[in-house]
Amino acid sequence: MKSPILINQIYESLIKEGFKVQLNKSRFPNQQIILKGSIQLNKWMKLIGSSNKKHLDKIALVAQPG
Repeated sequence: MKSPILINQIYESLIKEGFKVQLNKSRFPNQQIILKGSIQLNKWMKLIGSSNKKHLDKIALVAQPG
């Protein structure tokens, strides 16, 4: 994403919702908001979710035991 204003707004909103996020500014102009770990992923899916089949398939694969 190339809009630093939008990235900062999303970052601040996620923090207000209780997410533990990192803002990677070292990849300018393509800054990234980073969310790590299964707890944060589960929180994201519960609060925001996704309709992207590719991402849902990856999440389902990672969630499988063993």
